[in-house]
Amino acid sequence: MWQKFSTICSFFILSCVFLFTSCTKRSLTDINHQIFKEWVNNSNPSSLKIALLLPLEGQLAEQANAICNGFFAAYYQAKHNSKLIPTILVLNTNHKNINTVYQNALQKAANIIVGPLTKKNIAVLVNSHMLSVPTLALNTLAKARNPYLFQFGLSPLDEATQTALRIWNDHHTHILMITPWGNWGNAIAQAFQKQLESLGDKITAQLTYKVNTNLNNEICQLLNIDQSERREQHLKHVLYEKIRFIPRRREDFDAIFLVANFSKARQIIPLLHFYYLGDIPIYATSAIYYPSSVIIDHDLDGVIFDDIPWVLAPKQLPLSIKQIQERIRTLCPNSYTQNSRLYALGVDAYQILPKLYKMSLISQYHTNSATGVLYLLPNQQIYRQLLWAKIINGQPRLIK
Repeated sequence: MWQKFSTICSFFILSCVFLFTSCTKRSLTDINHQIFKEWVNNSNPSSLKIALLLPLEGQLAEQANAICNGFFAAYYQAKHNSKLIPTILVLNTNHKNINTVYQNALQKAANIIVGPLTKKNIAVLVNSHMLSVPTLALNTLAKARNPYLFQFGLSPLDEATQTALRIWNDHHTHILMITPWGNWGNAIAQAFQKQLESLGDKITAQLTYKVNTNLNNEICQLLNIDQSERREQHLKHVLYEKIRFIPRRREDFDAIFLVANFSKARQIIPLLHFYYLGDIPIYATSAIYYPSSVIIDHDLDGVIFDDIPWVLAPKQLPLSIKQIQERIRTLCPNSYTQNSRLYALGVDAYQILPKLYKMSLISQYHTNSATGVLYLLPNQQIYRQLLWAKIINGQPRLIK
């Protein structure tokens, strides 16, 4: 059983329900309706053919193969349970024209498409107006609209907006934001700030760090420690004597939002504490946590972050997903450690397909899955409601 939703989750659910019910009802295309209805009613799912479009070679091969293996793990679990299941066709998209690959899938009689993976290929498909069967893209693109297109990915923007809600719910109002330089960091920062300010909270200051940034100097400047040290030098110059002086940080903030991967966070967080952070809470996205049972790092103690149930609460997963996870962990231990969340995306990509019919018809309908509690938004993007954890003694512990 899933744990009871915390106050923040309940608030978010109510917000989502308001959003859903305030929008006009979705209208499925006839072909979407017929295909999903056949699967849901088990009338003839074996006649369905799913084409899985992934870059199984090249730069994204490792990630794509993790998704593919998760997808097939869910598929074989369904087959093991003696369910009537569709046929799966896998097509490699690496260094290929995505329109050609999509057309190839249609020629092979695919009536459901899963993929593509990259935002670029999603945009190409949408702009080509070739979409003609239900298509579950494995990424999200804000302005992509098509009645046949559903979007599902591990977007950090979901994490950022939910972190803003969590901070607001925890009664913090003035936030320092630390994010990486570049498009990825900027997108997260913008999503977080937009949500935070809509709730009446404020970004007090922001640090955007680069790969080779001198973090010590940057953190000093962010916390105004450098100003405090200059005051010390000024006093020494005026008084002409040694003085006992303890630098003081700025006091116009009550929480920090940090976007950093595991290795960078291990540098930033100790510096924050060294410069008199005290009991100011640090909130982060899931990038901060590397899901490996052998890594215990007390440098991250106290950090609060959101992540998927597959990572934070495997014992609370639905039984079928729990069995899939155990099988993947046994068969692919090394790859699983590196790409745990992508395996979960593959599992959910398969399991959510027959549920899209009901999710499209009933706006409040949701499903407990590996990547979160999933909702279908009016723009046909799948939204993931995440769990919360706090790192204690080097390990994440669920919190309400």
